[in-house]
Amino acid sequence: DVSSVIIPTVDINGGDISGVTISGGSITSGFGAIDIGTAAIDCGDLTISSKLIMPDVTSGKILIGDDTSYEEVAMSGDATIASNGVLTLADISTVTPGSYTNADITVDAKGRLTAASSGSGGSGTVTSVATGTGLTGGTISTSGTISLANTTVTAGSYTNADITVDAQGRLTLASNGSGGSGQKIHVRVSYNAATQVLSTGWQHLPHVSTPADRAVYLSGSPARSSTQKYCLCEVTLPRMRPYSKLIYFAIQDYENNKYWDARGGFGNGSTPVAYAGHYDDNNNQNTMTWKIVIDLSDYGTGWQTATFKLGAKIKASGTAYIYGNGTGQYIFKVTELDSVGATSGTPGCIRYGVP
Repeated sequence: DVSSVIIPTVDINGGDISGVTISGGSITSGFGAIDIGTAAIDCGDLTISSKLIMPDVTSGKILIGDDTSYEEVAMSGDATIASNGVLTLADISTVTPGSYTNADITVDAKGRLTAASSGSGGSGTVTSVATGTGLTGGTISTSGTISLANTTVTAGSYTNADITVDAQGRLTLASNGSGGSGQKIHVRVSYNAATQVLSTGWQHLPHVSTPADRAVYLSGSPARSSTQKYCLCEVTLPRMRPYSKLIYFAIQDYENNKYWDARGGFGNGSTPVAYAGHYDDNNNQNTMTWKIVIDLSDYGTGWQTATFKLGAKIKASGTAYIYGNGTGQYIFKVTELDSVGATSGTPGCIRYGVP
């Protein structure tokens, strides 16, 4: 019985040892292999100070537990492992490494690209292009040019334009506007030191050698609108002495050789029909103002672009006088007015019963 005796070293040449507890130290083999039967080790840690050598040591195999034991198996499937521990994903032979443009790809259930190729980026074919409102040039089936269609608007520049726009955003009507009320004031002022002697023939106011140069110039550019047709003409005279004579006034258009008489009637030439607008039967001297509204559209076709030079004319039924020396100014004033409706509420002029 050696159960309580410590034996430093035992050499056993063949045979079996059973019922022995090894405490401390290690088991070494000097002859052959040591066979430890199944379930021969009940507890404790198995410490291996060097390499663990399995019966079938094959490169690239690993130990896998199967709920009973660890088995040495080779790694397979989508990855492999080398003897140095490097894990390598399996190549997908159907995909060529590289860059693709507008790629067409196929992905498997594992999220891997299994097919890839460059795509065309999309394409299409137009077989026919028709033109809609405001366009010309269609229908195009092969090649052609689509252009904007012309409208009824005259190409050019417009001032204070009045415009009409259709549903496609095109200008279908355009004209020069009034820029507000369209009222403009023109004034000509002269001082004539001499006494102007009136007689039965028409004279210019004031009595100068170049009356057209003193006239009010009305340009036809830009064109007038349809409402810009009235002019209020006012003549203010310095000290006048009718000498119990009838005094006649008129407006002369020096540009077109037309006139408007004292009633507003229109005529051709330089000898207006005479209508007396002033009379004094007591031989008094006075300052007077004569006014008239004329209609430029009396000119006829083209009046909106016509040029006018307006001046005042005067005559008497006999000898009468306008005293200029040391008295005052001859003033001729023209105010351009819009024609307005009776209930429009905008500034302008309305005429009733004028010839």
